[in-house]
Amino acid sequence: MNKSKEGAATPDKPSNINCVTDDNKSFDAHDIAEDVLKNGDPIKYILDTFNKIHVGDRRIAELLTLSVGSTCVRNCAGIHPKMSGASGKGKSHAGKTMIHLLPKSMCCTQAYRGKHCIITRSTPER
Repeated sequence: MNKSKEGAATPDKPSNINCVTDDNKSFDAHDIAEDVLKNGDPIKYILDTFNKIHVGDRRIAELLTLSVGSTCVRNCAGIHPKMSGASGKGKSHAGKTMIHLLPKSMCCTQAYRGKHCIITRSTPER
């Protein structure tokens, strides 16, 4: 896993994730993440970043952050948030915003139509 190319993965550091800001400044997302973990407040950083993309709904952001965190608990099947509200109020956008903040390896998105979610009860054979 040790490679000599710049940005290559090592046992201590995964491959660099080079990003560019709106004003064309380049930065390494891994370095920023490491700094936040060591010197900052990771939860606040996640919530603040969420609110830069999806304005408002801080409580929804907290719920989604807890839901993501719960997937890392060994004896937990995860928390499945139920967001409710009127149509067009940002529920889907909030969920997509949180997914945008996660590594691709943690994401699995799927859309269902109502009829696909009907659960049928099997009858026992006689």
